Amino acid sequence: MKFIYNTVLAASALLLLSFASQNTPVFKVEILQENKVIPIEEHVALLEKKEFQLRITLNNLNGIYSHSSFKPTYFRLKDNQEIKGLQTMSNFTRVEENFNTDRDMEIDDESYSYLFYDSTLNWHRFDKDVQVNGNTVIGTKTIDKIYIESNKKTIPLKNINRSIYLFFITTNDENGNNPSPKELGRYKVELRWK
Repeated sequence: MKFIYNTVLAASALLLLSFASQNTPVFKVEILQENKVIPIEEHVALLEKKEFQLRITLNNLNGIYSHSSFKPTYFRLKDNQEIKGLQTMSNFTRVEENFNTDRDMEIDDESYSYLFYDSTLNWHRFDKDVQVNGNTVIGTKTIDKIYIESNKKTIPLKNINRSIYLFFITTNDENGNNPSPKELGRYKVELRWK
């Protein structure tokens, strides 16, 4: 009888952990080129100098902040190292075209993109078609050029000759109203070119 009780207790604990993990806010970042997922090894993705996509999966999240720069400032942070400016991050979110019609990646050392989906709005920053399944959203952002904020220049990907450092983060402050936001997760990747 004790064995059956312990087995039922263990199974219940596993079921509870499984359910809790389904409600945990998480995100996943993938990079695609020519409809193929590009391997990311040791935080590095090696790309051809042509159009690619960021595919973002949000689970129990409205969105994530995305930072792109030629400087590895955030990229060099250790996994548990504090992010400078976390409390004011939402104040430095740049405006981007609805449905990613410009298909560019903005390079800026100061600002962030906020990639999100809200079913109550008739716009978002991903490409037009977003997949929604319950609390999971998959959005794609197609990139065919780079826009450098500091000099207001657009560069086609075929002319890029520097690594781009991407840093993604999500917090418990999705609306910019929390005076003490907490980090919920981060991910970084360096884009290198063949």
